[in-house]
Order: sequence, then C-alpha cells, then structure tokens
Amino acid sequence: MTVKEHPYPEEVGRVMYEKDLNAHHSGIRLLEVRQGFAIVSMSIERRMLNGHGICHGGVLFNLADTAFSYACNSRNLISVAQHCSISFLMPVNLGDHLTATAQKISSTVKMEFTILKPRIRKGLQWPCFEDIPAPSAARL
Repeated sequence: MTVKEHPYPEEVGRVMYEKDLNAHHSGIRLLEVRQGFAIVSMSIERRMLNGHGICHGGVLFNLADTAFSYACNSRNLISVAQHCSISFLMPVNLGDHLTATAQKISSTVKMEFTILKPRIRKGLQWPCFEDIPAPSAARL
C-alpha cells in the first residue's frame, strides 16, 4: 500500500507551526516546507549557552529535531522520531545564526546544518544529524 502524498505540504507545515509551542519558545523559525523537506532557523542567545560559554548541545538537537519533524510530517501523516544520532563537530557561539535543512532520503531523513558566523560571514556546511521516523496512519 502506498501513502498518498498531501497536495499542500506548506499548509501542513503552517498548521503544525501554529501549534508548535517548543519552536516558538526556542526562537525557531519555520522558513520552508516542501514534500519531505524543511528548513528552520534560530539565532543563539545568551540563555542557550552552557557552562563553557558555548551553545548547549540540547539546543542544537532541538533545532535539528524540529527540522526533521516538519520534513517527516509534510505528508500529513503523524511521524515521530524512532532513532536519532547527532555529532557535534564544532562549537556554536553566542550570536551565531543556524539554519537546519532536513530532506527525506528513502527511509531516513538526513540533516544538514548551515552555520553563519557573524564575524566571518561564510556558511559552513555541517552534516551532523540523522533521524529515522516511526510513521503512523494518523493525520495531523
């Protein structure tokens, strides 16, 4: 049995974002949703720093998991994470602006982070997050 694709993934994303208290509380902005694809962003604030003065890993995981959620749920079938893995390859600092892009690739969703450092103004691609969804037949 194949799942019929939802004809309006942008609408699914908009409705999800309206109800996404975590995204709003965390300062995560939804930039784009397409079928199996999403882009979210956030700026690192002082409240997100750990005891070492760099961004807490949980904040980065939250951003990645949020992008994953919008990409996986774009078909209007509720999906939640079943397995996730993240690698922290470089520190993220106060004032950095992060953009997380999620794209569904076969049965997994691969993540890419783009980190824009205010001082150097270059985008660094940071592949670091992989998530396997556990889909259901329930609709959003």
